Amino acid sequence: IPELMKLQDSLGMIQDLYVQKIMIVSIEEQMLAAGLMQDDVYHALHVIKKTIKKRMIRQRKQVMKSIKRFLSSDVLAVALAGN
Repeated sequence: IPELMKLQDSLGMIQDLYVQKIMIVSIEEQMLAAGLMQDDVYHALHVIKKTIKKRMIRQRKQVMKSIKRFLSSDVLAVALAGN
């Protein structure tokens, strides 16, 4: 079902963004702990984190749209008929 595939893709993207966020935070924490953080790197990491956050917000909206489409009567009827 195409709608289910779209939903899975959207959920996968959220998971990918979450992993990216964790990695950036980890890098930042390690650099701070090691005393290696430079101002330009700190600001670059901050920009990356903001960008990831914006993408996650957009992707969550996409997931909600995908869920609504998937649960619409036509799509749900087709999915249930397959069982």
